[in-house]
Amino acid sequence: MVIKRPQPIAEQVISLLRTRIRGREYGNGRLPSESELAAELGVSRATIRTALARLGAEGLVSRKQGDGTYINQRILDVQTHIGEIWEFTRLIRVRGYEPTIIPLGIQQRPARKYEAEALCLAPLDEVFSVNRLFLADEKPFVLSENVMTLSLFCTDEMNLDATYSLHEFTERYCGQSIAYAIARIGSVVATPELAGHLRVNVGFPLLHDVETFYNKDEQPLIYANNYYNDKVIEMRLIRSSK
Repeated sequence: MVIKRPQPIAEQVISLLRTRIRGREYGNGRLPSESELAAELGVSRATIRTALARLGAEGLVSRKQGDGTYINQRILDVQTHIGEIWEFTRLIRVRGYEPTIIPLGIQQRPARKYEAEALCLAPLDEVFSVNRLFLADEKPFVLSENVMTLSLFCTDEMNLDATYSLHEFTERYCGQSIAYAIARIGSVVATPELAGHLRVNVGFPLLHDVETFYNKDEQPLIYANNYYNDKVIEMRLIRSSK
């Protein structure tokens, strides 16, 4: 049995305000005052100040002395923030396209050496490899392979639904929640296999990221290889100073 500790109040407030801001719930581009937010949420003004300071460090808001807290509209127009995990379907939808997931197969096989190292497995331990193609308005955008430790699965289902989001898939079939991911981003040229899936020429430049996803106990859950055709959707990142 794992004892789950409640999330600190400040973290709950940060999460709520972040969700509201990204959902564009403050139509005038300005947040309520500290005292208004404290009264609405039933917390202290010190908690609100802590939350706003964090959101300011993330670049979501800027605070003007004596004038209030304003939402950084430019930040909202960029789809990917370092430190936040976005599902591909959400990323596609936010950019104004209709997402489609095409499952390419789920395979049980021995882990490759680099997968075993990333997932802290013994050589040749069994894994599930989940392969999917994400389309934006019917154009192939991301080819994704997610490799998961077989022992994590807590279901006897044979027909796993690969159209679930990555978070939903791991929660439904593994009883696990993703806490964070570490990514390496680079570039590759399309092999014949990649070119066939992404409908590009062999040798076409692709964005490539390799991610390892972890739970709150620092246990690696997923090793992912993702290949992007950023001519379909341009990938942009936000970086903020702390």
